[in-house]
Amino acid sequence: MNNQLQELGDCEFTRLIDGHNVAAVITSFLALLEMMKTDTIICTQAGPTEPIHVYLKGAA
Repeated sequence: MNNQLQELGDCEFTRLIDGHNVAAVITSFLALLEMMKTDTIICTQAGPTEPIHVYLKGAA
């Protein structure tokens, strides 16, 4: 996921998981949470049903 974000800079979470099976989606979401915990990425969401935007810190 970190490599994808380095290439993209920022994107919607759905783009990171596109085409993956359920287990990979869950694993990716857990990785996302861990990266937030370690202050590697920033995630924003405008509302409960809006897409999650993922930004790699230092990429901007």
